[in-house]
Amino acid sequence: MTGTKDSDYGDGSKDIAGTNYDWGVYNYVMGVKTWRTMTRSEWYYLLNQRERASDKRGHAKLRISDNPLKYVSGYVFLPDNYYEPDVTFHINTTGYNNNIISLEDWKKMEAAGAAFLPAAGYRLSTMQKVDEEGRYWTASADGDSFAYSFDITENSLDPIHFSSTQRHCGISVRLVQDVK
Repeated sequence: MTGTKDSDYGDGSKDIAGTNYDWGVYNYVMGVKTWRTMTRSEWYYLLNQRERASDKRGHAKLRISDNPLKYVSGYVFLPDNYYEPDVTFHINTTGYNNNIISLEDWKKMEAAGAAFLPAAGYRLSTMQKVDEEGRYWTASADGDSFAYSFDITENSLDPIHFSSTQRHCGISVRLVQDVK
């Protein structure tokens, strides 16, 4: 959505997970709802509580095409059962330039279960901080006009801190699927 009123995104009385305000509800694959937005507690677990959480993430620049000059800054998350393919990746780093990942190497990492959150910027009245910061929604409400989000910047991902952001602000969503 591109609404500019907080009420466009639910009434704030409960989490949006699984409701018509959850971005994943409208993403069908073969007629089945398979995607959803993670809650604040799920993101907290991923960022902080899972075993060796800080050893399963790091800043990176990812090459997105065959053009050697086309890179996107962001953050890489590794799964619990990640096996290191023949790729050098420095964990728990700050600074996007500490991990420059080629398209070929990213394909190996992705096949091993890695996920990437781009520093896609955010929309207040205009787009801001593209390729510098990434802000990501959770499905968890924080009162009538706010929901929880977290920020990625080049120098930090504060895995303990979640911001309370007005729901009409345009920030990114990372949809997930439940594994059976």
